[in-house]
Amino acid sequence: MSDGARWVQDHHDAQRERGLQLVRVWVPKEDARRIRDQAKAMRAEAGLPLPTDNAPPFPGWAYLRVEREEQELLAELRRHGARWLKDAKAWRLRADLVDELGLSGRVCDWGPGVR
Repeated sequence: MSDGARWVQDHHDAQRERGLQLVRVWVPKEDARRIRDQAKAMRAEAGLPLPTDNAPPFPGWAYLRVEREEQELLAELRRHGARWLKDAKAWRLRADLVDELGLSGRVCDWGPGVR
């Protein structure tokens, strides 16, 4: 599975975990704009804004080792959107945030899709 396909799958899984459902419907052309605007408003209300057309490419994931006792670091990871992956026994964080947070020494050489 390519990085792009993996990102799409992870994104869809995360949206489902939030209780959202992807809906695709055919609508009359004259209603499409109104429905798109309504969908954008619903996403914004749920705190899920649409990505912009000129958004930078997704950097991929990094998997980190962090001990349970490191509560301050765990709180910082959560603030930056990291997620605990039970099966991998690692924290998943956007790869571009690893250097920014000074965590390059904690990167695992394993994780989902890395064997």
